[in-house]
Amino acid sequence: MALVQFEIDEESENALNALIESFEGDRNAAFKSLLLRHSFDESELGQIEADNHDYLLEMKTRSEAAFAEGRFVTFEQVKRDMGL
Repeated sequence: MALVQFEIDEESENALNALIESFEGDRNAAFKSLLLRHSFDESELGQIEADNHDYLLEMKTRSEAAFAEGRFVTFEQVKRDMGL
């Protein structure tokens, strides 16, 4: 087992403390659940992308065409146009 220390901001600390409370004060269990959840999310996302590859590629192609045709503009361009 490894001992790890890190700094987090106040908002993150409050969220972590709330999570720890949900694990009846067990910091190790709370942190382990975060790591496992992140691992699951990453693998799940990869599977979703693989399952929808053709559709996502089609969406990307349509979006690129819309930008090239001037039908869409970036948010940065909208802000410039509005003088922001």
